Amino acid sequence: MRRAALASGASEGGTADCIRLFETILVSGDVKLLKPDPSIYVVFLERIGRTARECLFIDDSYQNIVTARGLGFATIHFESSDQLRRELQQRGLLPIEVNTGSSDHERVPMRPNKGL
Repeated sequence: MRRAALASGASEGGTADCIRLFETILVSGDVKLLKPDPSIYVVFLERIGRTARECLFIDDSYQNIVTARGLGFATIHFESSDQLRRELQQRGLLPIEVNTGSSDHERVPMRPNKGL
């Protein structure tokens, strides 16, 4: 899976740390376009060589989500880290975390039910 970002100008804090996870980054200021202008999404797709249907667009701005969805992107409207994690897990893009905390009970592997 290739990771690319359409960024508004991330330079500080957590956003800058997150941006390092991406292989390709298109910064809106570099192309003189701003989300939700559909043109920036088109430039982005050309830059990464993908169609919108091949991409997942994540943003905290609902208007940006509406535009991306209208262009054919799968979308996630970011509201919290936990919500994003759950939605990525539901799409099979992140592993489901299993609570491996201590328990008073012995863990027994599940076996298929062969009837009673």
